[in-house]
Amino acid sequence: MSGDPVKVASNVYRTVFENESVRLLEAYLRAGQKAAMHRHPRHLVYVLESGRERFTYSDGKTKEANMNAGDAVWEEAMSHSSENIGKTTVHALIFELK
Repeated sequence: MSGDPVKVASNVYRTVFENESVRLLEAYLRAGQKAAMHRHPRHLVYVLESGRERFTYSDGKTKEANMNAGDAVWEEAMSHSSENIGKTTVHALIFELK
């Protein structure tokens, strides 16, 4: 079972706000940097700075995605690792529902 992103990928994630309903994470994934396998509950991602990432899911499947500034993406609960495969830092806010 993968863990809390703030604990297993503290090089990327930090908690900005948390209460009984939501946790807000900020993520900075620099060019070439990786985030270890971790789990998010249902969540919304809002991209602040654009870049390109490769996501590897707990079932071994992968997906490459352009993360464009201003994009808002809803995701169901998942476990994944990520790698910045672009040349810029990806900066995003992740709103996790509890």
